[in-house]
Amino acid sequence: MEFVPPNPEQVASHLADHPPRNAPLWQRRIPLIVLGAMIVMVLIVPGPIGLVLPWLALIGLMGWVTYRTRTARRLERESMALRDLAMLRRFPDALRRAWRLLPKVAGQPMLHARTVTVLAHCLDQLQAYESAIAGYDFLAEHLPDEHPGTMHVKVQRAICSLYAEQLVDADDELRALRQPIESYPGTPLSAAYRYARLIQDVRTHHDRDAIEAADDLVDELRPLGVEAGYGHALLALCYHRIDPDTDAERLWWTNATALLPAETLLRRFPELEPLTIPNA
Repeated sequence: MEFVPPNPEQVASHLADHPPRNAPLWQRRIPLIVLGAMIVMVLIVPGPIGLVLPWLALIGLMGWVTYRTRTARRLERESMALRDLAMLRRFPDALRRAWRLLPKVAGQPMLHARTVTVLAHCLDQLQAYESAIAGYDFLAEHLPDEHPGTMHVKVQRAICSLYAEQLVDADDELRALRQPIESYPGTPLSAAYRYARLIQDVRTHHDRDAIEAADDLVDELRPLGVEAGYGHALLALCYHRIDPDTDAERLWWTNATALLPAETLLRRFPELEPLTIPNA
């Protein structure tokens, strides 16, 4: 049976049902409560019972702490395994695991945010762009503005908006990000923003603008690693639209396919197909 990613409504509902939460105040104070109870028992319970009960309470506390520690370590291992699946590009498997893990990590905000990030990333990679946007919206809502991941989430949301042809939304998002991004030169964040602006030029047919701004494109996209191949391919498409089969077009397309297979590029951007046809 073919895997079908959840739709945006399903993603939003699942996230709303399992938001991050801190442990209840009474739960965080259990050690103090038990310590106080031990002191009271020693003072008011006479005889051997008064000596035994505190030890039983201490044993119970140690058992509870051990259980909590083991649970936290198990969830951390599950989170690391989830990240590894995503890095291996096993996106359907990673998405399923993130979906199941989310309720378990609701009480640990850091792991919860990490799980939602993987979930949104997998949806993005599976080209379920509107569902990915629902995940990024949730993260942007729950991460503090000063959090270093918030800017990255906003850029990724803008990129998904461009993939989904939501050009007006993407333009608004990129305009709002332009000035803050200037504080992160030479980083994966600035590279992702530069990639987003290139997609925007291609999708709005501002091909000459993209070419005129491409002098430093290789260096600007380098922090993206092999994903920079998408940007090289898009610039090749800009050259192709203006004057097909030029040396510049072939150079950028060669650079792109050196980083990513042609079928991978086409899966993300079907409009690249003419570049795969000789003398198209």
